[in-house]
Amino acid sequence: MELPSAVLRAVMRSLQAHYVKQARAEGGEDPNYAAISVVQRGDGAARLNVHFHILCGDGAFCKTANGIAFIRAPPLKQAVVEHVFADMLTRIERQCAKLPDPTENPQDPLRERQPALAALLRNAMLGNKTNGNSARKALRVSPGQGPLAIKGSGHNCLQANGFSLHANTTVGPLARDALERLCKYICRPAIAASRLEAVDDHNIRIHLKNEWAGGVKSVLVSPRDLVIRALAQVPLPRRPSIRYHGCFAPNSHLRKLVVPAGAMAKARRKKSCVEKDETTRLTWSLALRRAFGWDVLKCPCGGTRTVVAAVQDANEIKRFLTHLHLYPDPGDIVSITGPPEMMEFVDVEPEPEPDWDDSGLAEADVDD
Repeated sequence: MELPSAVLRAVMRSLQAHYVKQARAEGGEDPNYAAISVVQRGDGAARLNVHFHILCGDGAFCKTANGIAFIRAPPLKQAVVEHVFADMLTRIERQCAKLPDPTENPQDPLRERQPALAALLRNAMLGNKTNGNSARKALRVSPGQGPLAIKGSGHNCLQANGFSLHANTTVGPLARDALERLCKYICRPAIAASRLEAVDDHNIRIHLKNEWAGGVKSVLVSPRDLVIRALAQVPLPRRPSIRYHGCFAPNSHLRKLVVPAGAMAKARRKKSCVEKDETTRLTWSLALRRAFGWDVLKCPCGGTRTVVAAVQDANEIKRFLTHLHLYPDPGDIVSITGPPEMMEFVDVEPEPEPDWDDSGLAEADVDD
């Protein structure tokens, strides 16, 4: 996991240099940027594909005699995005050069400690099939396309050497609803249930959000492979998915001036004691309602439920569920977990490479 952290560190330093330079050009003293990064672990086909969604304050915070002021950056231009992207690539190369050389120690520590988890992550990343005639046959992935090249998907979008940058999404300072939607988007799950379709007992269709090369709009996977890809989306322990940078960082001396807290937050909570939409902190019930669209405190009679007590003792929970006939009978539970060696990736003789016809790729071909 050192590589993703090194890449993120290089990207954030490049963004920091960009916003600090622009703020100083506007006369700002000691400017500081602010950003939030979210690790996403899946692509459109639910394969393991680690990438970052970064939400930046489009400008820099500077201290003034009256407290703090925000110097807004000018609108992005294509030339500026290309300059920042080139700086990112240079910094990423420097960070990667500091990492241990994998050729000197080819052993995989994760595979040695947890072979089943290592095999699961490898299959989910390569898009391998784990059963059938095409087992362990990887999905072909196109490499990067050399020097900087503007993506055809929109303005301010670049790709080079396997990296891509999309920087064409902005939210106005007063568009709070749009900002909330953007925050939900960067924190979204790996795949939406609406894009899954059960074809038969042995195949599940994943409808792609964006069309792939060759006109591919969906891929087919087995239920087993879908579960493997879903399990790979679970973050590893002690690896935060959300990180705060610059003024938003917990140890920043400007955080208390940028993020409302203390008496101001208490005043907002007191002002809105029933509906917490205007506060910076959400109750658990409101968080569930926003995430799943279901209000757990809404009673079928039309009233509002009130939390009387929270039962946390395991024995008491079992007693309550048994009384309500909700506790499962141990006889109904069937073990579905196989031994770890069944999940371990085993090198086999490669299958003959088929004749590819890029003009007519089938779903089965792309999904292999």
